[in-house]
Amino acid sequence: MVTIEQFVRIFRTKISYGKKKRLSAIQEYFATEHETQYDFNESDQCLEAIVMFVQEHPQLEEAVFTDIIDLLHDRYSLGDAFILYNASISNNLNFNQLYGVIRNLFENTIERDMFDFDADNIAVDEIGQIVKVKCRYREYQRDIGNDTRSEDVNHSGQIPILFNFEMEKVVINTGYHKAANTLAKAINDSLTNVSLHEINIKNDVLTIPNLVANPTFHPLTLLSISLILEELNRNNYIVNDILSISFNNQQAPRVKKASLGGTNLLQDSDVIHRIYRGDCITNFLLDIIHIKQTDQGDQTDLLAEVLFDFRSGFKISFFNTQTPGMMSVEDASLSIENIIREAINGQNIVQNTIRIINANLPLIQANNQELLVTVLRELRDSLSDIITNAQDRNVVVDYINNTYGV
Repeated sequence: MVTIEQFVRIFRTKISYGKKKRLSAIQEYFATEHETQYDFNESDQCLEAIVMFVQEHPQLEEAVFTDIIDLLHDRYSLGDAFILYNASISNNLNFNQLYGVIRNLFENTIERDMFDFDADNIAVDEIGQIVKVKCRYREYQRDIGNDTRSEDVNHSGQIPILFNFEMEKVVINTGYHKAANTLAKAINDSLTNVSLHEINIKNDVLTIPNLVANPTFHPLTLLSISLILEELNRNNYIVNDILSISFNNQQAPRVKKASLGGTNLLQDSDVIHRIYRGDCITNFLLDIIHIKQTDQGDQTDLLAEVLFDFRSGFKISFFNTQTPGMMSVEDASLSIENIIREAINGQNIVQNTIRIINANLPLIQANNQELLVTVLRELRDSLSDIITNAQDRNVVVDYINNTYGV
């Protein structure tokens, strides 16, 4: 049994990381499990309310402490993260049958590898095209001695799942790829008429038509520039700003990865240099507004900072989200994935994007001081790697530093 002293120590240790989400989860726990409404703004206020509740209901002390400790051990993603999958659904399976299949699947705990998955609630939307599963996972530590799961929980958390029957997509609301992929594998192993396939943009871009005609730009960079400067805006997602861009180039001699932040990043000479050098854009953060066109005129449906992450599968995360209209972040995830899919399949994406790059991101000439300094630093660092004699290396480095002031 957990004592109040042990609980207080665990609470104070765990509450600080992802505090807002943890306080919200505890509020929801009291509302759903004990029909008690709280509004926590600070962790001390929350702790005081928990202690007072168990003092007023001593018979519930053990259950409350245990349940909240589980919540405190939950793994939280930064922002509201979603990992997307294509769903292959048997042609002879209608929506009601799909709903029944999913209900049967989650009737008992799903065990796979080090994970357990338990559904709290399964519901359908009003139209009858979406199944929503409110689910939790527990990831147990591995017993190294006999390569089995131990009784100790390593991570836990919410992992809601949305099955979209009409679009044949599945959206898993987590940033934890390992949990999402393990659940997808468990579903595939358990069902014969439904299978999930992770969307992998970095592989899909290799199928872009006429890609061989582009010797300069990385295909993932082509897609990213196309989305930022054209495709999102064309589909009523207005890009207010580019807040960060991350690059990867395994061929680069020294700096293989770089993350650049700021505003108006496509005007930054280092960003432009990396694009023309063939670096791969692996993820980027945009400040976005979605506009819905109505008979009464344009209306703002969603405002958010949106992170597009192509490093593993396709993860999209929303920060500082406002939804004054009817669009949910799940809707936005599916809508944006569809825009990406159409862009990849477009016959003229290479030609159009190169035109966009030439028009909006002209290669900065050598007399641009900022770019010149960047190039000279890379040259200096590359020569430092190549020249093995320490004395010769120091002469070259000192010459470049003193002559060009880099």
